[in-house]
Amino acid sequence: MQNASDQTDLSTAGTAGPAAGGLPGAASAGFATPIGYQTNLMVYGPGGYKFSDYLKIGVPLDILIWIVTVALAPLVWPFFSATLAK
Repeated sequence: MQNASDQTDLSTAGTAGPAAGGLPGAASAGFATPIGYQTNLMVYGPGGYKFSDYLKIGVPLDILIWIVTVALAPLVWPFFSATLAK
């Protein structure tokens, strides 16, 4: 008798690896606002920074992190593993 996992055809199912690996990268990419990370908020007032200063540097940095994460996540955590493709 086969168990349920043997009966399920996983040959077309992908893995959650890229999403699971990209999620921490996306969660840590909060550079566009001073409230994105605690040290940003700590230096916001004493450093004399304006909100627009964070936008000028943070938005391009967020875009760069996004591009790198989208490019590298599937290489590190493939969509399909060799064990699923029989």
